[in-house]
Amino acid sequence: MLGLFKNRQDESTRVGIHVQPEGLALAVKTRNAGADRVKCDFVALDKGKDAGEALKTLVGKHRLQGKSAVFLLPQHHYSLLQTSSPPMPRQDLRAAARWKIGDLISFPVEQAVVDVFDYPESGQRGTDRMLYVVAARADQVRNEVMRARDAGLDLRAIDISELALRNVVSRLEENQAGAMVLSLSEHSGLLVLIKQDEVYLARRLEIGFAELEAAGQNMLDDVVLELQRSLDYFESQFAQPLPAKLLIYPPDKVSGELMMHIHSHMNLEVEPLILEKIPGFIFDNDEESQSRCLLAVGAALRDDDEATA
Repeated sequence: MLGLFKNRQDESTRVGIHVQPEGLALAVKTRNAGADRVKCDFVALDKGKDAGEALKTLVGKHRLQGKSAVFLLPQHHYSLLQTSSPPMPRQDLRAAARWKIGDLISFPVEQAVVDVFDYPESGQRGTDRMLYVVAARADQVRNEVMRARDAGLDLRAIDISELALRNVVSRLEENQAGAMVLSLSEHSGLLVLIKQDEVYLARRLEIGFAELEAAGQNMLDDVVLELQRSLDYFESQFAQPLPAKLLIYPPDKVSGELMMHIHSHMNLEVEPLILEKIPGFIFDNDEESQSRCLLAVGAALRDDDEATA
């Protein structure tokens, strides 16, 4: 995403970085003798601790200077929009999308960095082909670029959380039939539906595991309502069978009450998303990192051959 690619160098190691309100998560994917190993680390950003300094600390701790990296934009730094796809060559779509979203963002489009990726084809007859558009302030993107480079990393791309989740689900057996994923942080959530490597829908929630623990029954009902709205949209928009499974992350923060409540109110199988179940990968995580590093892992799993406009 966002056009930040450099010449390929050492591809035996890939670093994924995710800055969250609670802290900075880092995932390091290494390949050695045909085996993929992923190690995660997390630094809390309490007491005004700077994310750039935290990143430098982690890069030094794991000896990652010069390693290839993918940096996730914080979710409040970008908008993910949908617009009709103009009938033109793919290489021209980014420029065309920039002017189509001018009225949909809260800052001048001239100050935006814009990229696009495919929206799945609708099952409805006579509808326009759609396109996902990512828009972020250019100055905020530059800040993230400098943060990674100041830490000594070889920045390969700036990406977004929705595609990081796609990178994880695409390696699970649920990818073929489709799965919904509810990724919770302390005070927010991200709900996506992914099928056969494509993002069919993505919604941000103002609900995190802290709110679920504190608010009880009413908040559980709100989660079910958001899930049902998303499934209704998928069914009406794409005319495909509904996914049979909901995966919830992080596993150590997911209560049995939440899973039972969803299962009892919806025709969905509900399971925690456990990183260690990703086929072909060996994970080396402590408990804190396991609760925080899903999206950083998704960034580290990004495929350099992924098409962008």
